Amino acid sequence: MKIKRTYPRILAILLMASTLAACSQDDSLMPDGPADGAIRIHTSVGPFADPHPDAGTRATIDDADGTGAFDDGDEISIYVRTDGEGVLSQSTATRHAGGWNYPLTWSELGGEPTRDRWIDFYAFFPPQTMDADGQFTFSVAADQSTDEAYRASDLLRASAVLSARGDVNLRFSHCMAQIKIVLQKGAGTTDEELNAATVGIPNLYPQTRLGYNGRRVEGSPFENPATITPKKSATEPNTFYALVPYQYVNEKLKLTLHIGGRSIDHEVQWPEPYLYEGWQFTINLTISYAAPRSAGAPATRSAPPAAAPAAAPEVVITSRAATVNRTINH
Repeated sequence: MKIKRTYPRILAILLMASTLAACSQDDSLMPDGPADGAIRIHTSVGPFADPHPDAGTRATIDDADGTGAFDDGDEISIYVRTDGEGVLSQSTATRHAGGWNYPLTWSELGGEPTRDRWIDFYAFFPPQTMDADGQFTFSVAADQSTDEAYRASDLLRASAVLSARGDVNLRFSHCMAQIKIVLQKGAGTTDEELNAATVGIPNLYPQTRLGYNGRRVEGSPFENPATITPKKSATEPNTFYALVPYQYVNEKLKLTLHIGGRSIDHEVQWPEPYLYEGWQFTINLTISYAAPRSAGAPATRSAPPAAAPAAAPEVVITSRAATVNRTINH
């Protein structure tokens, strides 16, 4: 899937294909099936903090903003329900030849949607399996330094509500929060040191419990905190990305910087009390060196003052409060 990624209930009443022109990136449909029963699926992927209120992992996704498109062979899980009848289906659609092969027809869902019988579609990428309560557990990788681990940590969701027969338009958004860390060179820091630096984010919870609508299940526990190792961007110098579930951070976030053989802890002021799903948070860190004051041995009558021993310069990290690019789906 070729995707740039975006990020809580998305309800869009979709009548036929009238909104297709608004879908950027990836607009696909299932090859023609039986005229009386085929369900056509269209998909697109929005960015982190997509301004559209409706907003793959082999899907190709852009690290910087989260947008992208699905590739042939990608699979999405589709969970179908109605308010009156509960769960109708839990199945998988596969992308093939530019369209989605969805195994069910309207008749297998008990009939077409009507004004008195709305049908809700909820989709996830990568595919997820719900339990009997319509819930599932999702975990991001603690070490996201590889492309594979980072992409596997990027859970996408979409939803659509139909009150009449029509195409199912699924615009995917991001279930995780994205943290972007940019290291900048300050006084005394060399390009070589900055290029070799790495960063970790300690004491974050990698696991979350979600419902069929992609929302965190209220009251589910936060357990087993871990240090998240972000992925270093291949295209943006000294820039790192990490994906984490919704969680409380008390308006501050701790980072551990590894540079020049040292590990330095730093606390960043946070603009929000939580890491909200679908939001992109950007942290700019300036790394400088400052030589510490060091007094030598005092002078005596018989000897001049001794030279101070050489001391490693102190690493100084400065940061502005993190900035936010966000989507609000209330």
